[in-house]
This record gives sequence, structure tokens and C-alpha cells, in this order.
Amino acid sequence: MLLIGCNGGTKQALRNRQDRGSIESSYKQPTHANFSNSGRNSIKMTRKNGVYTIPVKINNHEMEFILDTGASDILISSLEAVFLIKQGSLTEDDILGQEAYSMANGAIEVGTVVNLRQMQIGAKIIHNVRATVVDNIAAPLLCGQSALARFGKITINYDTGILEFY
Repeated sequence: MLLIGCNGGTKQALRNRQDRGSIESSYKQPTHANFSNSGRNSIKMTRKNGVYTIPVKINNHEMEFILDTGASDILISSLEAVFLIKQGSLTEDDILGQEAYSMANGAIEVGTVVNLRQMQIGAKIIHNVRATVVDNIAAPLLCGQSALARFGKITINYDTGILEFY
């Protein structure tokens, strides 16, 4: 799935689903990202239904993401977002705005942009990661280029099923 963002949007925001009022239509930039735990790090990928998945911790909650090198952003469904809100791991302050994006099939969708305070893959941790929440409880969780690039140099070995960070 290819996600290409552009500011704007008209759908109700994530917090509207929680009866919290309307969201700002402008996008707020998260604070500068930090990177922790340098060094080599290997993660075993799991192949399911033709895609590779990896375990990812979002604000200390483990979730299974599709490793999608064709996606430009991190994508989470409204189901996971509501779970994070109920756990206190995603707050109103983490909601940055709305953004329209283009799907791989050419469809234009609007999502809620949020700041994930922490994203961890294996021993590697990045902070203040921008993600898009789509208004679809069945949407897959995608780990795209915006996150992968922030982890630095990576290799994907499809023969061994290993994702490696350097």
C-alpha cells in the first residue's frame, strides 16, 4: 500500500470516535525524533498470506506490523488507535491533525495523523514517530518507509527471513 500525504481532509477525526469534539484541520509537526540503542539488531520476520510481518512495540504495546517497503508511512487502524487511547498510550496531545493520502490503487483517503511517542523493533527504539490512523477497523498495520528510514541502514534477507538493523 502506497501512502502519499497532503494536508487537509474532511472525515471526522479519531477523537470524534471517542466523542471528544472536533480535531484541528492543520497538521502539527511532532518534536524532533530521537534514536536509541545503536548496534546490530536482527529480527525474525514471519511470512503470512504473502507478506512479511514483524513484531513492533508502539508506546510499549506489542503489535504485529506488515513490513511494507512500498508504503511511505506508518499506518494503523482505528481499532489499534482506540486500544492505545484506552490504555492511556495515545492521548489528545498526540493527535496532530488530518491528512489526505493516496492508496496504491489510486484511491484518496483521509486519515488522522498521530505522534507515536515510541516505536521499538527488536532493541532499536525511535521516538516521536508520525503515523496515520485510518477509519477502518480491519486495516492492516503497516510499517513503511518513514519509519524504516529512521532506523538507519537495514537489510532484508528473504532467504533467511531476517530483517537486520545496523
